[in-house]
Amino acid sequence: MAGVLNIPKYPSLCLIPGKRRIPNRPISIVRASSETPATSTTTSSSSSSSSSSSADQKPEASFRAPPNFKPPEPNPFAVRPDQTLDLIGASLPFFLRLGTGLFVNGYSASLVSKDEIPSNQYALQLYDYKVKETSKIGPFLDKPIEIYEYESCPFCRKVREIVAVLDLDVLFYPCPKKGPTFRPKVAQMGGKQQFPYMVDPNTGVSMYESDDIIKYLVGKYGDGTVPATLSLGPLTTLTAGFAMIGRMGKGSSYTPSNLPPKPLEIWAYEGSPFCKVTREVLVELELPHIMRSCARGSPKRQILYEKVGHFQLKDKLGKAMAGVLNIPKCPSLCSIPGKPRIPSRPISIVRLRATSETPTSSTTSSTAKDQKLEASFGAPPNFKPPEPKRFQVRPDKILDIIGASLALLFRLGTGVFVNGYSASIVSKDEIPSNQYALQLDGFKLKETSKVGPLPDKPIEIYEFESCPFCRKVREIVAVLDLDVLFYPCPKNGPTFRPKVAQMGGKQQFPYMAVASAGLRFKVETCLWLQVDPNTGVSMYESDDIIKYLVGKYGDGNVPPLLSLGLLTTLTAGFAMIGRMGKGSSYTPSKLPPKPLELWAYEPSPFCKVTREVLVELELPHIIRSCARGSPKRHILFEKVGHFQVPYLEDPNTGVQMFESAEIIEYLRATYTRP
Repeated sequence: MAGVLNIPKYPSLCLIPGKRRIPNRPISIVRASSETPATSTTTSSSSSSSSSSSADQKPEASFRAPPNFKPPEPNPFAVRPDQTLDLIGASLPFFLRLGTGLFVNGYSASLVSKDEIPSNQYALQLYDYKVKETSKIGPFLDKPIEIYEYESCPFCRKVREIVAVLDLDVLFYPCPKKGPTFRPKVAQMGGKQQFPYMVDPNTGVSMYESDDIIKYLVGKYGDGTVPATLSLGPLTTLTAGFAMIGRMGKGSSYTPSNLPPKPLEIWAYEGSPFCKVTREVLVELELPHIMRSCARGSPKRQILYEKVGHFQLKDKLGKAMAGVLNIPKCPSLCSIPGKPRIPSRPISIVRLRATSETPTSSTTSSTAKDQKLEASFGAPPNFKPPEPKRFQVRPDKILDIIGASLALLFRLGTGVFVNGYSASIVSKDEIPSNQYALQLDGFKLKETSKVGPLPDKPIEIYEFESCPFCRKVREIVAVLDLDVLFYPCPKNGPTFRPKVAQMGGKQQFPYMAVASAGLRFKVETCLWLQVDPNTGVSMYESDDIIKYLVGKYGDGNVPPLLSLGLLTTLTAGFAMIGRMGKGSSYTPSKLPPKPLELWAYEPSPFCKVTREVLVELELPHIIRSCARGSPKRHILFEKVGHFQVPYLEDPNTGVQMFESAEIIEYLRATYTRP
């Protein structure tokens, strides 16, 4: 390696979470040749040092920024249109690997007042609060560990993930296929071309085998415990391999390049899709680079913040989520689910005013005014419901469906299956043709589930679409197979937002009320309002609502992916990125006398884009939740001879229809106020 790296005795790239010592003499790189000795560190003689210096100066002088190049301003969460599909593909590893590498070892976080953390200290800000993050970082290195690897290798990914978890800075030598420099070097040093290959100059240890490297690193620079998602043997490797599918081998093949005299530095971490697409190019160009790992909880976030006055992820849940996720400053709504059986008497709705005469119940008997409103609604001229087309996407809706599918990946399919779901493949003759079942050639899928007791009256939820706390509750609604009467509360909505303030006494949060006992008391954090007329309970706080629902209408166990605290909320938030705030702002509309009915379930991208419009138009609607394993799939199958969601039933016009794109057009044509 003397020919690859002319390093002064050992470069002092210390991995200390405060300041990093920069070597007195720069690291310089030259192309490897057959004469390159196998030793990775040498002391240079005066002659070799002189020749190396002159050689280094020449290539260094030949590198310049492109003409008129100007670094762009940082734009958190902004994605250039031509990079959208790249970022979606690069996000797949995050889901399949359950966010491994997103947090450093011993990470914990708490919400504190924004005044508790000084403005010159990095912290994620959520309006009037900041996230106080702590971690447990092990002993740090005196000399940099060197890793030879390439991007699209599942074994290499595992090692990069532990690097992020341990918050280690590493000097990476990319080894793409047909790369002329560092691939041959690995064979010289270790005797074979196998990756990853690690050299630790602190101990003199060098080794192949990803699992052995991981155990060595956590033993030497961590607490000795391998993270659970990196200790599953073949399953870890399989998921790391599947994680590469979205990038189709990017970062594996060599692109002819000019090797620079010094390694580049990149502040990044393995769990970020933005970092991944950048690093793919570094690998393809065979550019050595020092990775300044800065996952959540890393002290290096503060270092970068001090260095440039900004951290690229700094505003992701503050400014970015304000615009992308549209969390209001005082989120005043969100309710919880229940499984409403439709009352024998139709539910009717009148436009609510913020007066003392407004009743606290959201369901009233039909009035003459309601009948007049009902008569004023009709299907658009020449309207004809479309024929259902399974799994077909209208060309103008492709990007919408791709963006809505991102949530399915971030939340790992939470809400796709009802509680206690199980399935087996049986002969198609075993299930009668008049019974719903998914058919696979000559077989059918036999599905069973364990659905808990259902409420007698519908639970009412006040919420809006692009809110991560609301999403968590909608997911448990799908898991418990509950039908819910949703009252949409988009920003500037004139009807149901004021109603939340009337029922809670004031639009201030946190707040929780138990109506049956006449008690009111505050809880720590609260972003929801839920009304369960079956028990007289109303409450805020998404996690409390979830616990209430699973205790009352489930088996008492909160699903694992809804019980991860801050991580659950973060992934629910990131799941909204693909829709850029859709379903949060009010579009002036005509309020119908009766709520619409939508057969749907939360994770479906087709259902999501439909429901966004229901929320924007502030249209109350009953969700007939029908995730996989729901008995309601058979009910819809019997009702219309076909199962497909979303399926809309509008009692105000008599329209019944499939197809999300056409449902959206129908809703806008019928209910948008001129």
